[in-house]
Amino acid sequence: MKIVGIVLLAFTITFLAWSWNFKSTGLEIIPNSDQVSAWYAAMQYQYEHDLPSIEYSVIETTGASNNWLGTPINGYVVVWNHATYDDLRKNMFVIYRWPDGRLINHRLRVKTADGWIAEGDGNRNADPILVTKNNLVGIVLHKKVYSY
Repeated sequence: MKIVGIVLLAFTITFLAWSWNFKSTGLEIIPNSDQVSAWYAAMQYQYEHDLPSIEYSVIETTGASNNWLGTPINGYVVVWNHATYDDLRKNMFVIYRWPDGRLINHRLRVKTADGWIAEGDGNRNADPILVTKNNLVGIVLHKKVYSY
């Protein structure tokens, strides 16, 4: 029993040191290779949907992971800025704004008369705020998670 406790303590200390290093270095600039991936994802979406042009932005993200530790994860999403409400489809990931100004990146589940019900993957409940024409920021074309 004592050995299990020592191994668990060693694992925890190692994990925390690794996490601190990851957090301290941060993701201030998305690496060049990822910028190319972001551009490629936007161009592919433009081609597949026969759009004359597409304006997109890259947004750094932070969120809670769905693993058993619930550790925060960082990454980025490529967002089609000029997507309209009519472009939305079930199971798309979208960025939308909550009343307090936070941006949320969740999956669309069900369309209702008042808006789309969204839910984070792994969440037990749907979001209390509907995705509407007024709070839609854009459709997520590509996302990358940096985990450790």
